[in-house]
Amino acid sequence: MVRVTTMHSSSKEKWQGSVLDTVDCADKVSEYAEILLRKSNSLYQAQLMTSKVDQMLRALIDTVNDMEKAYDGLQYGQEAKQLVRSSTTLAATLNQLIQAVQTL
Repeated sequence: MVRVTTMHSSSKEKWQGSVLDTVDCADKVSEYAEILLRKSNSLYQAQLMTSKVDQMLRALIDTVNDMEKAYDGLQYGQEAKQLVRSSTTLAATLNQLIQAVQTL
């Protein structure tokens, strides 16, 4: 997502396609998390999974919002720096979610 935003030659359609792909993937992650929650016998594991999915979705929303701001901004401006920060947070929350799934 960051790459699409910082490339000046990228078209609006490419940017929108990247956002749609990201939202589709997040929807699938949420769907799989729901399946795992239904199979879980542990209240702790269910709460942990719910918390990690919620964190990931919040980080994704922040990243998409920052991506939209950075799209028309300067390549190395404050908007681009904020996008890097939010996408790093998104990557960290995804790693935490993956670790939570692996412990089930």
